[in-house]
Amino acid sequence: MKNLSIRLIIITMVLIPAVVFAAPTRKRAVDTPSYLALLLQKVKVETALQQLRTENTETTPSVISKREELQFLIAEITAMRASKPNQIAGLTENYGQLILHKVTLLTELAELRRSYTESSPKVKEKQYELMALTNEIVALMKEQ
Repeated sequence: MKNLSIRLIIITMVLIPAVVFAAPTRKRAVDTPSYLALLLQKVKVETALQQLRTENTETTPSVISKREELQFLIAEITAMRASKPNQIAGLTENYGQLILHKVTLLTELAELRRSYTESSPKVKEKQYELMALTNEIVALMKEQ
């Protein structure tokens, strides 16, 4: 827990100013506000997951959900790191917020799938919302 707090302090005191002041010369995804937003959320989710694990078993729904959220975040961070050089300029703070919302939708959809069938209206609605957001994100990146 202490290591995660230290990481969060380092991120907020060192990386945020570096990202803000280095904006015109960004050449890597890891130097963008989007990446920073995902990284900060990853630290928060890791901290929450660690806390949940001290109070619950691995099969508790809250632990499962938080673990899935972390996996979705890691997948998005990995995808962002693989961004092409011409996409780096598009990795703004707003783009990062869209990706964080996508992670939230993915997590909610996974929770719904544990309780309902694929044909359930609730599952279908969440799938549609996720698909619509994903299409908007893809269109946004194509504009870059």
